[in-house]
Amino acid sequence: MDYPLSRATELGLYNGKFTSGIPGLRAASIDDADFMNVLVDSLLAVQTASGQTHAENDTTQLVKAIFRLIQRQVTLDDTGTTANSYSAVNDIPLVNATLLRGLEQRLVVGHTNSGPSTYSPDGLPAKPIYGMGMLPLQGGEMLAGGIATLAYSPTANSNTGAWILLRCTGGAQQGAAALQGNQFLTLTQAQALATPVGMYGFFPFGSAPDGWLKANGSAIPVATYSALASRIYCGDANNASALYGYRCTNQTTPSSTRSTTGAYIVLPDVRGEFLRGWDDGRGVDASRLLWLWQAGQVLLHNHAASSSSDGYHAHNYVTGGAVSPGSGYALGSGNTDKINAGSAATDTQGLHNHTISIGATGGSENLVRNLAALTCIKY
Repeated sequence: MDYPLSRATELGLYNGKFTSGIPGLRAASIDDADFMNVLVDSLLAVQTASGQTHAENDTTQLVKAIFRLIQRQVTLDDTGTTANSYSAVNDIPLVNATLLRGLEQRLVVGHTNSGPSTYSPDGLPAKPIYGMGMLPLQGGEMLAGGIATLAYSPTANSNTGAWILLRCTGGAQQGAAALQGNQFLTLTQAQALATPVGMYGFFPFGSAPDGWLKANGSAIPVATYSALASRIYCGDANNASALYGYRCTNQTTPSSTRSTTGAYIVLPDVRGEFLRGWDDGRGVDASRLLWLWQAGQVLLHNHAASSSSDGYHAHNYVTGGAVSPGSGYALGSGNTDKINAGSAATDTQGLHNHTISIGATGGSENLVRNLAALTCIKY
């Protein structure tokens, strides 16, 4: 609407304003029909733009129209033609003087960003786009076809100004690291809390849960499970001899098709096995290396033994000697000395054997009491 300063004298304006006049000093301003029609038409245009039909006796329509138009934010089309560079054209072009704190722009994104991005409306110098974590975008925050809302911050980017991405439909949302229990975690924080790739897990059911594979010695595609493959790969030097973690070219015959560039990698086979902590220099299980299997053995020990009994038996006693009377006495007089001057020995009963019995216990292998569980590996 054109304020009639150019017609100030004609309309009788005083200091550029309409006046009722002062008797004897100044005449009242003239109510010009053209000007009044422009004024009324402008007010009606506001009502129409809000979707209302003019009601002559409703004095609240203008206020309602203003509130409705505030709610209906203009959505611009992205006119950027370079990757990660966004721009738009406003009906009333922005200039540096109108680039104020909190100024919002909403636009339909033309392409998905792949990294740090900029926005330059109406030909203004490009400013970086930051996420809600006040960091440059990383990729995927601005989604093609999504509606992005940007707010200008003159203090961001070391006080040189930046556009803050408040939201973009379908795009990833950047955020600051969570500090309290009810705040969202960043991906970095969530990964730190997650089960590490390559970790064993034991489950009381017959199939692997989501995110896990059975540790059954099978060969899996490196391309599909790249994170796990990089964690368990035994290395080029050990690829020809390792029991697991080696790469191969044939999924069904892994051991005979080993190759450091193979498309498959072999999982550990933990079925029916006990796990033992790696010695790692302690000396309890010296010289053990990762990737190696250890056979069972029995600890050095003693056994108690007993012999069988051969029953009760006797040995014959043989003696030889003479009996003579004492000095001055006749033999048989009752005073005869009984002197045995002979020698004695037992006889032998012949060679014989004794049976030795040693107590035995155990089964086909050394075991502790245990429960069977499905062993899986995290990918």
